[in-house]
Amino acid sequence: PPAGGADDLAYIIFTSGSTGRPKGAMVHRAGMVNHLLAKVDDLHMTAGDVVVHNAPVTFDISVWQMLSPLIVGGRLIVVDR
Repeated sequence: PPAGGADDLAYIIFTSGSTGRPKGAMVHRAGMVNHLLAKVDDLHMTAGDVVVHNAPVTFDISVWQMLSPLIVGGRLIVVDR
């Protein structure tokens, strides 16, 4: 079974911020899972879907591109630029 709880930190993504100074945005597991499930629902993703992961891993879109297809049993294809 998965270890940890919903309030545990899933990841930190760093942004340039509106001030131009880098900032770290902390994303907790519950928030990440909520976002992933919302993407699955919005896009009507199923196990038969294939998602192309083309966003840089430093961009927040990369999280749902990488993980959403996997939580429904779909496939992920990673491509470079």
